[in-house]
Amino acid sequence: MSLVRCELADSVGTLTLDDPRRHHRLGREMLDSILSGLDHFADVRARVVVLRALPGSKVFSAGYDLKAAPTDGRDPLPENSRLRFLLRQIQRYEIPTIALVEGAAYGGGCELVMACDLAIAEPCATFSLTPAKWGVAYDRPGIQLALQSLPARIVREMFLTAAPLSAERAYHFGLVHRLVPREQLDAATDELAAHIKAGAPSCLRLLKETIRLSTSSQPLSQEQIDQIESLRRAVYEGPEAREGIGAFWEKRSPDFQ
Repeated sequence: MSLVRCELADSVGTLTLDDPRRHHRLGREMLDSILSGLDHFADVRARVVVLRALPGSKVFSAGYDLKAAPTDGRDPLPENSRLRFLLRQIQRYEIPTIALVEGAAYGGGCELVMACDLAIAEPCATFSLTPAKWGVAYDRPGIQLALQSLPARIVREMFLTAAPLSAERAYHFGLVHRLVPREQLDAATDELAAHIKAGAPSCLRLLKETIRLSTSSQPLSQEQIDQIESLRRAVYEGPEAREGIGAFWEKRSPDFQ
């Protein structure tokens, strides 16, 4: 697991994203490394798992690796994608999870935070959902996860503007549960983990699953789902996706006509 460090101390497992050169981007190897780390901590019976980037990072995660996105009209984020599988696994994980956020969390990195049970962040952290910036057809589960984490009007603002949500606003709207100075992040996370560790593991599993099922109901009809998927196809099969992903590769701003 070269891209993720796994450490266990006092029944608290820490998964540290360790690919600073690529800003902890969520490519296949990174996703597999996180999944392996989660399996490892389940095997050793960790009581809490903390997900973080390297201490001092300016970027928590740059999100889904657009360099892996197809440009030939195929769906860039099918429901069986590795990213979607990981996020479902985190949501259904029996062990309580804490996201410790330093720096910027983009796209799939922002979803990693949303998928965790709790989140703690420094005041300079930011959270962005940027599919409109690159012409990427974001998937329905990703949008639903955002709607479970934030008020609908804030989700609309994040998606339509692609502008970052500040840590202060993320705390105000409930995405972040604690906001502390960077130098106090580790101590505050340890304190939060200690409160969780004091609980009965079987009861915590029950509470997690009950909350998950109670907040993940599917309100859309099949007709509405089909309509959304039709709109998604028009995006990922169209010229905007090719232009956006091409611009990402070429490190320039897209020119959407």
